[in-house]
Amino acid sequence: MIRRKRGGSLSLQQRGRIATTEQKRADTLATHGDALLHCLGREAFGPEEEGLVIAHYGLNLEVEDVAGGRFRCAVRKSTTEEPVCGDRVVWMRAENDQGLINRIQPRVSVLQRPLSAQRLQIIAANVDRIFVVFVATDPNIGLLDRYLVAAGVAGIEAVIVVNKMDLVADRETLRISFSHYERMGYRVIFTSTVEQTGLAELAEAMTGRISVLVGESGTGKSSLIAQWISADSLKIGRVNRESGKGRHTTTVTSLYHLPGGGSLIDSPGIREFGLHAVVAGQVARYFPDIAPWMGQCRFSDCHHGGEPDCAVQRAIQSGQVHPARLESLQQIQRTLLQEKLF
Repeated sequence: MIRRKRGGSLSLQQRGRIATTEQKRADTLATHGDALLHCLGREAFGPEEEGLVIAHYGLNLEVEDVAGGRFRCAVRKSTTEEPVCGDRVVWMRAENDQGLINRIQPRVSVLQRPLSAQRLQIIAANVDRIFVVFVATDPNIGLLDRYLVAAGVAGIEAVIVVNKMDLVADRETLRISFSHYERMGYRVIFTSTVEQTGLAELAEAMTGRISVLVGESGTGKSSLIAQWISADSLKIGRVNRESGKGRHTTTVTSLYHLPGGGSLIDSPGIREFGLHAVVAGQVARYFPDIAPWMGQCRFSDCHHGGEPDCAVQRAIQSGQVHPARLESLQQIQRTLLQEKLF
C-alpha cells in the first residue's frame, strides 16, 4: 500500500534558467517602483503604514491594510528583497487604490526552494504550518520524509494529511501504518471531501495560523482548499497562473483568509520545495525518532547497516524506529551527496 521513492525534482539546468528569470523579474520590479515614485512625487503618497502582502501580479503586489482594504503596490529598490505572500511590509498609499512598498518587516519563517547552487526562491513568508497532503491509496512515504526534513530545516511545523480516505477499504491498517509518525509528535489528519470527514479537524488545525498545503499533483489539495475558499476566488487565480488572462496579469501566489480565522497560501511553486542549508551528515537531526540514537553506536562512522553494536539497528529491532525511516534517511543522504557532485 505504501510506496517509497524519491519525488521528482528540477534539473540543475532548469533551476539555472528559473534563477536567471527570477533575478530579471526582481530587478524590473524594483525599477518599476522607483519609477512610480519619481513620476508621482513623494507628495502623492500618504504616511508609512503596515500591511500584509496577499498576492503577486506581475510587476505589482496586492497589499492588505489593517482595515482589510486592498491596494495594488509597486516595490521600491530600497526593499533589497522581493516581497512575497505572507510578508508584513511598510508601505505608503496613493490615489486609485495604489501604493508603494518601502521595506519588509523581519520574517519569522520563510518557505523557499533552491533554484540553483547559489540562489534560493522564497515562495512565502511567516508560514506557521505546512500541511503535507497524500492520497490514502498510494502515499509516497519517501517524499513525505523529505518534506518533513525540509519543514524542520525551515523551522516550520508540519502536519500530515492523508486524503481521499473514501477510496480505502481497510482504513484501520492504513491508520496503523502512520502511527509511528504520531508517536514522533507529528499530527496526522485523515480526510475525505467526498464523505466530508476529517475536514473539521483540518480546519481547526489551520485556525489562527498562516498555512500552506504541499504535495504531488492529484492528491486533492484543490478540493481541500475549496472547502474554505470560494470557487470564484480560486478560479481567478488558476486562470491567471495558467494563461495570464483574467482580471489580473499572471498571479504567482495568493493568500486567502479562512472563515474561522487564519490564512491559507495557494501557490503552484509550493508543490515541491527541496532541501537546502543542510548537508548529508546533518539530516538525521531532523528525524526525531532516529536522532536520539545517533552517536550511541560503537563506531563513530557507523552506517547503521551490519556493523556490530549499532544503536539505530537496536532501536529498529525493539520497535522504537520504523525500518522504512532509516531507508528514507539514507536515501536523502545519498541524494544530497549526489547533488553536491554537480
